[in-house]
Amino acid sequence: MKKSAFLLFLMLTLVLGLVHGAQAAPTLTVSPKGAGSYALQGSGFQNVGTIFATVTYDASRLATPKVQQGSLISGTLMAVNDKTPGTITIGVVSASPINGSGPVATMGFTVKGGGGASPSVRVSFTDTNGTPLEGKAASAPTNSGGSTSEPAASSTGGSEATTAPSQQPAAATGGQTWLGGVTMPQEETGTESKAETVPVQSEPPPVERPSLPEAVNPSPPATGPKGEGNPATGYIAVKEPLERFREFTGERTPGRLIALLAPEGSGKFVQEPAVAFSDGKKAVRITVEAPGSVKSPPQFILNGATLGSLRKGKGNTWVLRARPKGGVCRASLDIVNDGSMVEFPLTVAPSVKADLDGKGGVMEADFQLFLKERGTADAPRFDLNGDGKRDYIDDYIFTANYIVKKKGAKKK
Repeated sequence: MKKSAFLLFLMLTLVLGLVHGAQAAPTLTVSPKGAGSYALQGSGFQNVGTIFATVTYDASRLATPKVQQGSLISGTLMAVNDKTPGTITIGVVSASPINGSGPVATMGFTVKGGGGASPSVRVSFTDTNGTPLEGKAASAPTNSGGSTSEPAASSTGGSEATTAPSQQPAAATGGQTWLGGVTMPQEETGTESKAETVPVQSEPPPVERPSLPEAVNPSPPATGPKGEGNPATGYIAVKEPLERFREFTGERTPGRLIALLAPEGSGKFVQEPAVAFSDGKKAVRITVEAPGSVKSPPQFILNGATLGSLRKGKGNTWVLRARPKGGVCRASLDIVNDGSMVEFPLTVAPSVKADLDGKGGVMEADFQLFLKERGTADAPRFDLNGDGKRDYIDDYIFTANYIVKKKGAKKK
């Protein structure tokens, strides 16, 4: 009798173990297909509603990425940002649960050189209600024969980990803060709800700020902020200041560069101060009109910044205090609500020395010196971000510092 009971216990333990194992975390694996092509393969998807992936690759070896949607996410809305060499960000939003396993996307590159590591991926998932899901990112390394071996999944604490259940330190170059699924108190007539600190969850930092996907069941507002994207599908991305500097081809003068930092967004997004330092300490105040219906609480996602507080204003206006992470040049607030999505950039930059002539204070003469003295390719002058070259990023950083420090000097 005891032996039978023991065998029954073992059988139940085995069955329960198999059931628990079947509820595996969703996994996204990057694996080579040959000739500069790589697959993003999903497995163990259950009730997945959104996927936000950051792929990093060797830009000295691979170029001109092209991303195609896979069959596992057929019928969903996908957005891709491949403007930053070495980084591809992919966002997917689905109105219905994504279940099962299969191709999420295929990435094709122009191969410039041999050798080097294969692309790697970081990923975060939410369910269809916007609640973060535990998940994994993995890579399928090639063996000496060029075929793929079993994927090596990263742990939740590793460099390729997915959404973590608690706050984690983020690198200076990015990271997401989720406010998804937070139901805020609705406003009362003629009053505003009290400021409320909202608990957040963070994923380990991607190399660069991710760009987010198009909205589900699009119903774009009648009027909206000026930006890129496809208003017909309910997705609008206001062009970030750093991108404006990258695209600028005119003569670089103090006035023209300062004009590139003029706020955009048709009054639907206001950052105070308009230009801020990303020191990881000081916060900016953001007033934003969320897209979609007033009745449904929006989902907020901060990239490259952490949340201090959030409160509801009149109508569909929200007020946030966000703290840019130390050293970032890119940060954004992304809002998803009622079938629409808007991506608003923050204007932030690290603080650097702007008194270049050493005469005290920050004057236009410092700006002129910065523009005039560029150095050489081997010895760049005023390489403010320390990447070994003088380019639009340095122009952006100095212009931001000039505006902030010039304004600060006037207040004294």
